[in-house]
Amino acid sequence: MTQEEIKCPNCGGNRYEYINIKTVKCLYCGTTFIIQNKQKEYEKAEREKEADLFLAELGKDIKQMKTENDLFGKQYQASQSEKRYANFILILIVVIIVLILLINIV
Repeated sequence: MTQEEIKCPNCGGNRYEYINIKTVKCLYCGTTFIIQNKQKEYEKAEREKEADLFLAELGKDIKQMKTENDLFGKQYQASQSEKRYANFILILIVVIIVLILLINIV
């Protein structure tokens, strides 16, 4: 950052000395202030944007998985219903055969 980019928020002066890596002191009025790092702000905004996109994609994936799970559940229920029906028919056939055999024996 050049000196022209950093201006005192109190007096607008552009002469300063560094107190530490983020803080400077205006040589005109003595005000101490934190310098803004535009690159870090930009990088933070980019990370937040990437995180938002990731969360949006994750939300889509979760919705798709839920839909697939619902479909699988419906297919499973239909399969179970078909199995119960087949078992009922099998038991009915066995009962009819037993009744026929009992009638023929008597």
